[in-house]
Amino acid sequence: VYKATFDKFHLLRFENGELKLASTSFIKDFDNKLVAPPSQKKSSAYSGKRIDIQEIKNLPDGGYLVAGQLMDRKITANSFDYLYGDYICFHFDASGTLKAQYVAEKLIDGTKDQLFQCQQFFIPAPDGKGYYWEVLEVKSTSFYAGVSEAYNGVKSFEGHYMPRIIKMDLTNAKLSEITTLGEKGKYLVYKTFPRRILPGQTPLSIFYLGHDEEYEKIWIGKYRFE
Repeated sequence: VYKATFDKFHLLRFENGELKLASTSFIKDFDNKLVAPPSQKKSSAYSGKRIDIQEIKNLPDGGYLVAGQLMDRKITANSFDYLYGDYICFHFDASGTLKAQYVAEKLIDGTKDQLFQCQQFFIPAPDGKGYYWEVLEVKSTSFYAGVSEAYNGVKSFEGHYMPRIIKMDLTNAKLSEITTLGEKGKYLVYKTFPRRILPGQTPLSIFYLGHDEEYEKIWIGKYRFE
């Protein structure tokens, strides 16, 4: 509520009810570890304000990936709204020391689009040298909740997804360019069925099913994690 800014980031790991790791990183040092895709012109580093953590991955070497979105809180007349911004992924080593701060900008950033959280996933790279960072970016879409609403022209809004995928080289702290499926929100993935991993595929593949923004065409996509 008071837009507090914090000075430290604490990482705790518990195992069988016991505290196994407690580390502290100073947020003022995070800028020194900032990594973005090569062509990204602007990067919003974590500055100690609100962040919505959406995915945590334990790495084979004992390290951690912690991904989320930068947040803000907008006070309205009767309540408040949470606003979700750019994507952040922290890479900590086994001791809890920050190795890199990966940052990816939102492509769809309208006022209504900011009201919805994205989904994030990590997929191991076949070469064993890193991970794919999969972000399901949100596009706000309008629809009629029922016959009465359609008759009276009353629309509602919900967030559907647009897949964006980045390859992470954790050894050298580098990101690839972002692969975006869906032409900047022209084709979206259904919120109730955003993705399905295809079993038995080598390399691993993910299947996406969605629609265009006007709900007139079906969209089918497949990404191979090579």
